[in-house]
Amino acid sequence: MTVIPLISVVLPCHNAVGRVSDTLQALSLQTAAPGSFEVLVIDNNSKDSKALKDLVATLNERTGNFLFFTEPKPGLNEVRQAGAEYASAPFVLYLDDDAVPLCSYVERMAYAVAQYSPDVIGGSLLPFPMVAIGRQFDHTFAGWWSLRHYGPRDRWLNPGEYFLGSNIGARRSILQNHGFDRTKDRKGSALLGGGELWLGNSRLRRWYCASAPVFHKVSEERMSAEYLTRRMLANLSKDRAVASWSDVARAFACAVYSPLKTAFIQIHFRLGLALSVITSKLKARRLPL
Repeated sequence: MTVIPLISVVLPCHNAVGRVSDTLQALSLQTAAPGSFEVLVIDNNSKDSKALKDLVATLNERTGNFLFFTEPKPGLNEVRQAGAEYASAPFVLYLDDDAVPLCSYVERMAYAVAQYSPDVIGGSLLPFPMVAIGRQFDHTFAGWWSLRHYGPRDRWLNPGEYFLGSNIGARRSILQNHGFDRTKDRKGSALLGGGELWLGNSRLRRWYCASAPVFHKVSEERMSAEYLTRRMLANLSKDRAVASWSDVARAFACAVYSPLKTAFIQIHFRLGLALSVITSKLKARRLPL
């Protein structure tokens, strides 16, 4: 008798052998029973496709729930949509090839799906720095590194809140009926994204599973000015050439405004704290012995 799993985990990969081993190992060590979920590794025109297939085959010998597919059409959202078609479970979770889940990830997600019956589910994306993060970076860079955190408690998302594609899931039927937005697709080295943002529609029941975070790798490259510039311009011009000087001005504003605002708030707070300490000392001197 064939047992249909509750969860299908889809892992799109592109030239990923050098970075995906942590993700695959974490998925092979899940506390959930192997028969309760499946892992679909889908390669997208990679140079290392053969090596990835061999790696998946090795893990499958141990767990029996890893499957390997290829998607010839270039694009992250093409792979995601193919995953929804290949999946046999009623609920599909998506990870990126540089995102590492906890070993209890599938178990926590499966429990939330069974308990709350959401249309969409997701969790935090926390930083997994591959090198030391420089002092020039603060929380304002979280979005450029695809990080997201909605607090320590499980809850329904509020209007305007949404999950990112490195830790998101949905009913397979919804994914099949709607599909991912190919106009916001990441292909090869292009940095355009957002094809999953329609899953943030407030008409969908969206459950935040705080106990199922994923650690998103922040490489040295992602801390470079060249990468951050490309990422900002991709959001502004859909990864094409910058159309005008106004695009440059908008990119500059995005790069400078938030850090300057944060620095001003920090300076204001520290000056206020220093003034409070000085005032307290002066008052203490005027008190009678």
